[in-house]
Amino acid sequence: MQAIGHPILGDEFYANPDALAAAEQLQLHAAELGFKHPVSHESRVFTCEPPFKV
Repeated sequence: MQAIGHPILGDEFYANPDALAAAEQLQLHAAELGFKHPVSHESRVFTCEPPFKV
C-alpha cells in the first residue's frame, strides 16, 4: 500500500514516520474472510469486529 501512497497505519516495516505516529498498533484487519472448503466445497464465511476503534 505504501508504494501507491496509502501506508497502513502502524505498519512498522513499510510505513513512513508519519504513518507510524498516527497509530499505536497495526490498523489492518480482515472484517470478513470467506472461502470455499476444499473437500466439501461449501462456502465458509467468518466475520470479526476489529480489535481497535475505527
